Amino acid sequence: MRLTLSNPHEARASGLCLLWGGNGSVLRLGIEEVARLAMTRLCSPDDGPISITQGSEMNWQQHSIDLIDLKGIQCRFTSNGYATLGWIMPDGAGVFHEGGVIVECQPETIVTDDPEGLRLARAASASNHFQRHDQGYKVADAAEWVPTGDKWVRQYRVGLADQEGTLSVHVQFKAGSAELLRFYTEFVSDPRPAKTAADPVRQGRIGAAYSAGEVVRSASGRLCTPFPKIDLGGERKASNTLKRVDQWLMQNALDEAQARGDEFNALQFRASLAKPQQADKDCAEQYLFGQQPAVIPSPLKFLTCNG
Repeated sequence: MRLTLSNPHEARASGLCLLWGGNGSVLRLGIEEVARLAMTRLCSPDDGPISITQGSEMNWQQHSIDLIDLKGIQCRFTSNGYATLGWIMPDGAGVFHEGGVIVECQPETIVTDDPEGLRLARAASASNHFQRHDQGYKVADAAEWVPTGDKWVRQYRVGLADQEGTLSVHVQFKAGSAELLRFYTEFVSDPRPAKTAADPVRQGRIGAAYSAGEVVRSASGRLCTPFPKIDLGGERKASNTLKRVDQWLMQNALDEAQARGDEFNALQFRASLAKPQQADKDCAEQYLFGQQPAVIPSPLKFLTCNG
């Protein structure tokens, strides 16, 4: 008999382990019930041992106990209210084994008194949370987590909205646990050389970085509006900065199309001005700073003039 653990995010959200039986039936079991299932051996001896497997995210169930014992930190821990003796693995997951069943627990559910096991679980919990809420940061390099009691800090070299700099990620954990109580980021952009009055207005380019207030020329030579204010001092401010940059790009592409008399592309940019998708932004940047298409006269103009 083989049982498969469902999506880990669903299991974490519900506090249940969802198990698929070999006949396609679904069993909704808490962690304690999973252990009880193994200990009471509800399957017949002919069915063979029970195992729990999962895909890419939860894969310690696919390894032998000897390998788990070799790589993991053996300690007592609690997950979702169930206390057990198991292992905290290098990726922060908690693993325990009961009568043929191997169960893997998400790092953020781990509570333990073991210092090394707690360190592994906390590092994974914080890193996973950052990856789910990265606000579009392009990470170039990352330092190790620096713990100070229940408060941890990690610094990244990142890029965001055509700016490069240092991102500090701050987390605070519940005492003795890998559960996050607080999470926030601070971004400090690298200084740029000041633009002198003698510097000419430069030509905008696809993928180029611009400073707040900078004015560049479009592909046709038209002056764009000043680049918006950049403030990356937190998640909300970073999100608002990205929205301002998107609006600057779309509005200038619309202005460019209108200045050229390109009603076809102006209609497209106007339709996506409020909530542009990535494809809209790519098209706008290509139109504004790349190779511009020939303007196709609207047939309605000829009809109006001839009328």
